[in-house]
Amino acid sequence: MFRQNKLDKVKTVKQLNNWLKEDFGRFNLELHYSNIKEHKIICEEFLGDVITDYKFFCFHGKPIFLYVSSDWINYRNAKVSFFYLDGSKMPFDREDQATLGEVDFPSFFKDMVKDAETLSKDFPFVRVDFFFANNKYYFAELTFTPAGGFNCIPLYYDFLWGNYLNLQKLS
Repeated sequence: MFRQNKLDKVKTVKQLNNWLKEDFGRFNLELHYSNIKEHKIICEEFLGDVITDYKFFCFHGKPIFLYVSSDWINYRNAKVSFFYLDGSKMPFDREDQATLGEVDFPSFFKDMVKDAETLSKDFPFVRVDFFFANNKYYFAELTFTPAGGFNCIPLYYDFLWGNYLNLQKLS
């Protein structure tokens, strides 16, 4: 539907109307989205068919680690790997998705880290997402409850990452 040279307007309008009827919060276990009263579709510039996501997990304004994903056409196709900020791969993979493997980080990776730091400075936790396409990066979104808190990662890392959230700073 979306990867054709010519857009099928009838199919597209039908799909957009279906999306407007979905309860995204219920479907994704992120219930705060269910409270949105006026659903809207925002169209953005088409970045191409080859997009890589860089998703920085930031605690109290500091990016700690990230995951990189590709082929995120839909959840089943995605390939994901977790990395430390020095570019080394973490010693595990998501249990519910294919592994991306090693990644050649772009020359402006440090700029992405700095931008993630700036965007996350006012929040105790947020995931800052960027799209990488056409040898540039684009801000994608701020995500406050990735996977509704149900990322399929080893319990040890779930616990370790939870320790980055300093609840005393919140009071």
